Amino acid sequence: MSIGKAEFQQRMQAIQQSYLASLGLTVLEFQDLWQQLTHSENWRHDLQMLMDRAHKLAGSANTFHLPQLAVAAKDMQNWFADLQPGQLDSKKNQFEQRLVSLQQLVEKARDSQIDC
Repeated sequence: MSIGKAEFQQRMQAIQQSYLASLGLTVLEFQDLWQQLTHSENWRHDLQMLMDRAHKLAGSANTFHLPQLAVAAKDMQNWFADLQPGQLDSKKNQFEQRLVSLQQLVEKARDSQIDC
């Protein structure tokens, strides 16, 4: 059974709206994973989880045509890759600034979707 162009576009729009709605949870995930990392006994594993989450966000943002969010997520992934175990306290403010930037890009993406 094939679907028409209008129905396909409606389904794609619903998927994009669902994705945009989930982005707020993604920002919260970064906060939770950072908190977990700061108290972790398995530091490398938890850092890898952060890098993987940033990688996933960069890819999905590209899929949904959100290039600024994709670039910010890739930048965050690279920033995580450069972290060393003794730097977490000194890098906390940088992490929080990056998280605020991500949140602003998420809000911008949601606002642009509303305007469509």
